[in-house]
Amino acid sequence: DFNVNTTADTIDRDVNDSICADVDDRCSLRAAVMQANQRAGEAHVIYLPAGIYTLSISGRAEHYGRTGDLDVSGNITITSNESDPARTIVDGGGIDRVFEVVGPGHVTFRFITIRNGNALNNAFNYASGGGIAVTGGGMSVNGQTTWLLVEHCIIRDNRGSASGGGIDITNAKGTSRDTAILNNTTQGGGGGVSVGLAGDVFIVNST
Repeated sequence: DFNVNTTADTIDRDVNDSICADVDDRCSLRAAVMQANQRAGEAHVIYLPAGIYTLSISGRAEHYGRTGDLDVSGNITITSNESDPARTIVDGGGIDRVFEVVGPGHVTFRFITIRNGNALNNAFNYASGGGIAVTGGGMSVNGQTTWLLVEHCIIRDNRGSASGGGIDITNAKGTSRDTAILNNTTQGGGGGVSVGLAGDVFIVNST
C-alpha cells in the first residue's frame, strides 16, 4: 500500500527501490502510481487524503506516468480516505486526460472526483477519454482481461476529441457504480461514456 502525503505533482525518484518518495521524500500520487506500475504483477492500494491533486507536468502520449496523464497498469486501487468524493479531487489541469489504463489488469477508483482532463490535440491521436481512457491491451498473454471499476466517484468537466469525454473503454470491460458522470464533452461520440471496439460497460445506480 502507498499512503500519499502531498498534493504536489512530482515523480518518484527511484522506481526500483520499492519506496514511494520524490526527491523531497514526499509520496505524491504520481510517485505512488509509478511505484505500483513497476510491480504490476502485485495488487496495490493507493490512499489519498482529502485535497486537490492537480497534474502539472506536461507531456502527452508517454505511457510510464512520468508526464501528462497518470498511466496505470496491473491491479491498482486508488481510493480516498474520505467517503465524500467531492473532498478528494484529481484534476487534470487541462494538460492531458487524467488517467489512462494502459495494460491488462484490474484498476479501481473509489471516493474521488476526476475532473478537468483534456484529451484534445493529443499526440499520436490518442484523443479519447478525457477523464479516464482504458486503452488497456485487451487480453494479456495469460488471458487476463482489463477491468475498470469506478465506484462512488464523480467524473466531471472533462473533454475528449475522438470519443468519451468522461470515460472511454476499448478492448476492456468497465463498471460504473454509485457514480455521477457530469458535464463531460467530446467532439465525437459519447460525451459521458463511450464504449469502443471489444468493450463492455455496466452502469449501476449512477447518474
